[in-house]
Amino acid sequence: RLEELPVERVPAITMTRLLVTVGSLIAMCLVLETTQIQMLRAPATVMQQAKKHWWEHYVDKSMSSGPLAVIPMPFEIKDDNAGAVLQILDRMQITNANTNTTRSETVINIGLPSESPIFAKRNIHVHAFECRESACESMRRLIKRTQTGDKTDMHCVALSNYTGMTSFYDARDSGSLLESAVSTGAELNKFKEQGMKKEEVVVDMLDHFVTDAVGMKIDTQGAEPEIFMGAEKLFTKGEKYPHVIITEYCTRLRNIVDLNVGIHLLRGLGYTCHMKHTSGSHMFINKKTDFCGDFVCVKP
Repeated sequence: RLEELPVERVPAITMTRLLVTVGSLIAMCLVLETTQIQMLRAPATVMQQAKKHWWEHYVDKSMSSGPLAVIPMPFEIKDDNAGAVLQILDRMQITNANTNTTRSETVINIGLPSESPIFAKRNIHVHAFECRESACESMRRLIKRTQTGDKTDMHCVALSNYTGMTSFYDARDSGSLLESAVSTGAELNKFKEQGMKKEEVVVDMLDHFVTDAVGMKIDTQGAEPEIFMGAEKLFTKGEKYPHVIITEYCTRLRNIVDLNVGIHLLRGLGYTCHMKHTSGSHMFINKKTDFCGDFVCVKP
């Protein structure tokens, strides 16, 4: 044992090895301590790297702020759809109901493009979207008949968070809950079984068509969350953003968890979402709810 040897008899080489060993142990402890600190900090970095999509941050922000509580509108909405968008924009003094707007404002109308002339007649530029070719042709005739072509851009494309192709099923019975359905929705299997008309349509992202708008109306039978996901530039990078968004919300079209992602995304972006035409507050948080209605999401 080392302590039993006279100091003068300890070889120099042994003392050197001892000092090197002690130094190595100290260095190792420092490395371990530094590594431990880095490991404690790692989760935040890992979480940041795990977010691959721009919208995930805003969804998480909304979810962490508490349950998705939606309250009725603070004032009466007299009109539906396009008229409601204009009513709210007028109330926010972004447009003026008494005179045609002199500013070059733009709105987005996704689904039910036949309402587009309502915007155009107010001297507001409208981007209208419809994926069915037959509906697009009808819309072209309407634009010509109402002489609103100079204020309307018609896009014959389905919108989502990717580009490609998808199957579209068109309902034949007017009693069906859906007039049409893209590749998701509770009645999609029913459409297939009943031999509904199938059409292959082009899919694209909203950012590829318009990145500045003051309002949006969207009615796409449950595909709304993905459409919001495909609009990063519109929501975060444009000079103007939609101050009002009227969007369909129906648990008979799609499960509530998927639908809530879209509303959480809007709330995370700073929108206050109200439920149109309801008499009381509603809580939408991962539970089975049978509800169909419209959200009115507003951001000053």
